[in-house]
Amino acid sequence: MKRSAARMPLLPATLRGRLTVTILLSSVLLFVLVYGLTMAATEHQARQITQAQALADLNAVAVAIDLEARELDSYIIAYTEWDDFYERTLDFDPGFVSEEVDPWLRERSGASAVVWLRRDGALVNSYGSDADVRAVREYLMSRASTATAAVVSLPSGPALLVSRPVTSDPPRASAGYLAIARPLADVLSAYTSPARLQSLSVHGAGPSDSSQRWTTLESPDGFTDVRGRYDKNGAFQVRATLPVMDGRNAAVISFTEADARESASGIEPYVVGLALGLISLLIGLGLGLVLSTTITKPMVKFSTYLKDRGYRAIEGLPFEEKLELSPILPDEFKDLGAVIQDLLTQLSIRQAELKRANELALAAEEALRTVVNDSSEGKLLIVDGVVDIANRAASGFLDKPLGMLLKRPLTEVFENLHMATEDGREIDADELMRRALENPVPIRCESGPDADRWMMVSVVGTSDGGSYLLTIRNITEERHLEEMRAEIVSLVTHDLRAPLTVMNGYLDLLERPLPDEKRARALEEMRAAASRMESLLEDLLDTARATHGLGPRRWEPVPLARLAHEVAEASTVATGRVIAVTAHADPWVQGDPVKLRQALDNLVMNACKHTPDDSRVEIVIDATPKTAIISVEDNGPGIPAGQHEVIFERYRQLGGRSAPEGLGLGLYIVRAIARSHGGSARAEDREGGGARFVIELPLLPQPAADATS
Repeated sequence: MKRSAARMPLLPATLRGRLTVTILLSSVLLFVLVYGLTMAATEHQARQITQAQALADLNAVAVAIDLEARELDSYIIAYTEWDDFYERTLDFDPGFVSEEVDPWLRERSGASAVVWLRRDGALVNSYGSDADVRAVREYLMSRASTATAAVVSLPSGPALLVSRPVTSDPPRASAGYLAIARPLADVLSAYTSPARLQSLSVHGAGPSDSSQRWTTLESPDGFTDVRGRYDKNGAFQVRATLPVMDGRNAAVISFTEADARESASGIEPYVVGLALGLISLLIGLGLGLVLSTTITKPMVKFSTYLKDRGYRAIEGLPFEEKLELSPILPDEFKDLGAVIQDLLTQLSIRQAELKRANELALAAEEALRTVVNDSSEGKLLIVDGVVDIANRAASGFLDKPLGMLLKRPLTEVFENLHMATEDGREIDADELMRRALENPVPIRCESGPDADRWMMVSVVGTSDGGSYLLTIRNITEERHLEEMRAEIVSLVTHDLRAPLTVMNGYLDLLERPLPDEKRARALEEMRAAASRMESLLEDLLDTARATHGLGPRRWEPVPLARLAHEVAEASTVATGRVIAVTAHADPWVQGDPVKLRQALDNLVMNACKHTPDDSRVEIVIDATPKTAIISVEDNGPGIPAGQHEVIFERYRQLGGRSAPEGLGLGLYIVRAIARSHGGSARAEDREGGGARFVIELPLLPQPAADATS
């Protein structure tokens, strides 16, 4: 270092000193050579810049008008595409104006005139001076078929007018028109640029001022007859005519551009630029030669070192090569080299640690994705009442995409979901959170047609009370299985009662002295009842496996008249009442004889339960060309009005003469069996009093019936 200082005593030891001396000498030389040219060129360039800036500001004014038109149009669209506004156009309501139109349309838009017309031109409502309203109405009637945004000349002065036809959403035939107007001066009052513009104003069109020396300027889009001039103070004044869309009048916008100066020279800009460019090139070459020795070489060396060793450091790989520094370098370069060396070493160490941490983070993220994202349970992490994290299962449970769940308040997430507790009471999101914090809460959710689901909701809160983890588990299938088990128990209770009643009747009969023929007949009927019980048990097992347990198990021709006599005989023994059979025909049907007998048994037992002991119960068999008809008639109290369809619903029951026990499944089973055979079941009022239950089944073709018989 001592020898270097001896060889270069004129150069400072620091980089800052060397650069300062070099730049100072270059700046003095540049100032002397370029000063005169710069002053002349600056005066001329200032004039060009001032005019260009004036046109740019005029463009900005046009943009301000366009933005205001878009804003006013947004107010208009909100009403013209609103169904309630469409209806009020056809059927005016003054309260609607005070509540929905004035505070939102007139006050927020700052309009000076609001005109609301029907399609035939009748005035629905208006605001503003009478002259302005008439002018806007004439404009609407002339151009009302399309949406427009234009500057118009109103009696009160130039104004920005925006109008649209009232079409509702989705669009319907136009019911009328809506327009708002705002003074152009108010539109431009918000546009100010103190650094350049002064006395920005707008006024109506008048005769042009030809007495002054105005220069015609290039007209930006939307303006005509743009002129400018310099006043005695050197300020640049601009006047621009804004044509109105109807072509009859025009508005004039004027302003003053600040900092304009008189031209001091006639030098063309390209001459000044060429001179300055040549001078700057020469000075730059000299300055570059001076600085390259002290800056370029060590910087290239640093760059190469950073490139070669930096990539290894980024990958977390160690390196042993150190940066060699020349002793003649400035102190700042030596310090920079040492810093680079130390930073790369630290970067290599930190990068290796970062790689290990990244691997752990990836493993943790994978575990989190498996536990949360792939969980069949819905998970919602709620922080300060807002959903921060949600998984796909939660999106499915709530019928909303993930984007509609994240960063939304919990009340908004549940707003379209109708929730109720097990006792049918409606519950909101806040109450659900409070109850689920104590114990899991089962709720019934309705989010649309055929979307009745059951969910178990539990909530776990953090110690600070600011975060909660809400878990949703779908228990709909569990509920359905529970209901199915209850239904199976009900069916067992109901369907086994009829054959058991028959068997009990025959057992009572067997206790009395009987001829051998009747005793054998009773035993045969008891075996048949036992067989039916076995068949019913098989059917109930089918019901537990599938939803069609009441459907036919086999298909064969069945004579309805014979079936009716068998049921009547068995029911007479079981109930002690005479069951009459009237056969107007001998129809045959294709079906399951066990199921059809079950249906007829249910109708007969139903009639016996709901009629007095001395009343008449009759089975009537009839047929049409295509349909077999089997009906059970009684002369009991009949069916209450409006209950003819309700009694066929599951678990529906009408009180009889002695309020018989049951679960209301008999008639439900009858209709289910009839429909499974392609037929129908209905209830009618019997002529003369009582009830009539009718089963209609497709008639088996006669040749098949004859062959079977």
